[in-house]
Amino acid sequence: MESQESIPLQYLSEEDAWNLFAKKARKSFEEGTEFYDVARMVARECAGLPIALIAVARVLGDKGLEDWKAAAVRLKAAQPANYEDKGDVLKCIKLSYDYLRSDEERSFFLLCCLFPEDYDIPVEGLFMYAIGKGLFQDACTIIEARDRAHSVANYIKASSLLMDSEYKGCVRMHDVIRDVAISISLLEDDSRFFVKAGRGLRHWPRIKAHEGYSAISLMRNEIYKLPKEPVCPELRILLLQCNLIDEIPKTFFPSPNKLRVLDLSGTSVSSLPSSVSLLTNLQALYLDDCKRIVDISILGNLKNLQILSMKNLQIINKRGVRCKEMPKEIGRLASLKMLDVTDACFQTVPSNVISNLDELEELYMTCDFCDWGGSNRLELGPIFFAVGKNASFDELTGLSRLNSLKVHIGDAKCLPQSVRNNPNWVNFNICISNKDFLSRSYYRRFLERKLTDKLDPRCFRYVTLNTSIKFIPHWFINVVMEKAEMLEYIGYNSLSNILEEYDRGRLYSLKYLAISDCGVQGMLMYSRIRNEAVFESLEELYLEEVYQLVGGIMRW
Repeated sequence: MESQESIPLQYLSEEDAWNLFAKKARKSFEEGTEFYDVARMVARECAGLPIALIAVARVLGDKGLEDWKAAAVRLKAAQPANYEDKGDVLKCIKLSYDYLRSDEERSFFLLCCLFPEDYDIPVEGLFMYAIGKGLFQDACTIIEARDRAHSVANYIKASSLLMDSEYKGCVRMHDVIRDVAISISLLEDDSRFFVKAGRGLRHWPRIKAHEGYSAISLMRNEIYKLPKEPVCPELRILLLQCNLIDEIPKTFFPSPNKLRVLDLSGTSVSSLPSSVSLLTNLQALYLDDCKRIVDISILGNLKNLQILSMKNLQIINKRGVRCKEMPKEIGRLASLKMLDVTDACFQTVPSNVISNLDELEELYMTCDFCDWGGSNRLELGPIFFAVGKNASFDELTGLSRLNSLKVHIGDAKCLPQSVRNNPNWVNFNICISNKDFLSRSYYRRFLERKLTDKLDPRCFRYVTLNTSIKFIPHWFINVVMEKAEMLEYIGYNSLSNILEEYDRGRLYSLKYLAISDCGVQGMLMYSRIRNEAVFESLEELYLEEVYQLVGGIMRW
């Protein structure tokens, strides 16, 4: 259990406690009735602790008299192990925890205590750990599982076991509830947690393998060296992100093991040991912001891996030169459902790597690679040699399960003119633009930040163009442009009539239109008076560095 400084608890008088309890229960208690007497008994068992009063009141509020009686008996009979000075609050929060609707919700709640105190916990991060742990297995898609995770987070917040964060998409956990959650985990047979997250540790703590922890969280410390002794064989979750670790001993991962989630993000790990191949149960691996790693080809052995996140990954060879090619071994991850290489070092992607990922549902690939179908070049000093072909865009359109896509395309010519079957991309962020324009588009980054609070991050339908819709194939218009909610034209000087773009692209769903760095002439010029509505869903229009603008009155 995590040992830490005691937090003084504030107590309310009996009447103030009752008033708070009755208010949070959202129920009227008529004095002199049995329900009133039972409710007063339950409130007294909360010992005047506001956090306990709120949690118990919320969880019992819509229950019948029999449930209230049962809760009163449980609270009165409970003799929790002495947990510092929080025995009363422990039994009350444990009651609220037990009243969560399912084991899945209880497991999801406990995952929150793996993060540091006072931390803004991203629900997306919780969701990814939950998937790795094996929750939401009956969901048909990752999108469905993600929606359920957000629904569970909202329900737990409504139960007052989690709090709102000032940051969108995040939740917070009260320090006392976090302590109790860690305590609860130690009472569960399959959820024993060892948590020392964000404690400033410089050395690996003493953890005995026989203690049987199922999760170890040492994230956000200053640990620089891992032990040579193997970690607990029962371990399922290991969170080591944001430490100074530069080496993983070959003996660190035991055989056999049950590890399902491993997070090494933000570490200085330079190589992955051969024992990584022993992680046959691994479901989720995070290598975000690893800047010194030499080789990741061994990942091809992780046949059961479902989630691989390598945001901002930099692969450096033994000569200290940055590697620019995505390893072919990624194509051997037959179970992979989500691949995130946002801002990773990859500038080339060999053909037949992505197309082998038949189970892939989500691909986030807004990195330096944009030359779909182009030559894969080998650079030797000032000389370039063609050594094969990059992946073609057909490889993406052929992935039947793919439903979420973020990708950069250097030229509309990279798009195939036809596809065998129209892709079913529910979410997309597709940029068709010259890299030079994209890299200097400060306005685009400003716009994304501005719209963050307005758009649901779980449902994104953005398109950026450095060309006209008339150069885009019909299948792409059907699959993408018709559903696009945000469209930005960037650096396209030949944009002359936005109404023609509307007609060609069938931009019926467009909510946000941005035009930047375009020498537009007659952008709003019309060739006919229109009686029907255009841009009927448009909410906001953004113009930046648009010159020689000519307009006219349009009938909406």
